[in-house]
Amino acid sequence: MGYPMARVAAVAECSSHTVLDAVIGGWKDSERIVSDELDGHAGEGTLLLADRGLWGLARWHRLRDRGAHLLWRTEQRKARRVQDVLAD
Repeated sequence: MGYPMARVAAVAECSSHTVLDAVIGGWKDSERIVSDELDGHAGEGTLLLADRGLWGLARWHRLRDRGAHLLWRTEQRKARRVQDVLAD
């Protein structure tokens, strides 16, 4: 029997690295789908950082409508309009 595997998505505070919430799904579950349960932590003035694996237009609109500020890394071919270019 192999080792059990799981996919974990978490919301963490950047400076203290405190995990505020986490969701555990099966290892075959999509990271995007598992992380949908964490959207409740986004609210007015919240800054959410995300890597390119979590990008999604529906998620973007849903979180922006809640008043969250989003700083997401995306693939260049998915970028429609560049608002700001930041040093990497």
